[in-house]
Amino acid sequence: MKKLYLLVTLLVLAVLPVHAKDIRIENLSSAAFQKKFDDFLQQGFRLVKVSCVTLPGAPGEEEKVGFGGLFRQVKNSPAWQARHGLTAEGYQKVFDELVAQGYMPTDIATCYANEQVLYSVIYDQIPDAKQWYALHNISAEQFEKADKHLAAKGLKLKLKVTCETGTGPVSAAVWQKE
Repeated sequence: MKKLYLLVTLLVLAVLPVHAKDIRIENLSSAAFQKKFDDFLQQGFRLVKVSCVTLPGAPGEEEKVGFGGLFRQVKNSPAWQARHGLTAEGYQKVFDELVAQGYMPTDIATCYANEQVLYSVIYDQIPDAKQWYALHNISAEQFEKADKHLAAKGLKLKLKVTCETGTGPVSAAVWQKE
């Protein structure tokens, strides 16, 4: 009976997700997030999910931004890079640099603080990635138009994030052929 129990236990453990070492951090300042990021990187973790939230400031103070993410030890991970706290212009600059090196955005987070949209993003270097297209800093109307246009070309929405701004929602999105 003990052997059967051990065998069943081993079989159950074999099919469980191997993410026991996930580490989630949330609502950190930019500097604190970068410190944790660097520490986890040294321990063999990679960032697999990003977050960016607006935190209310005290009366009379600027809003604060809380950065976070999910870190995981990933075997055979593709090359990857991540950035946080980028303005739309900063996002475009990093996007252009990394796409030229074969990276694509695989996770994005947005938030709106102090009258500015900020982006956090993870890029993975995916050899032979299927055709993809990405937009950021777009209105709801621009998103709808792009979504219809790209769907007609066979690209499917893979990722969309939106934050509310003083003038309406602003989104970032990635489409990819299946």
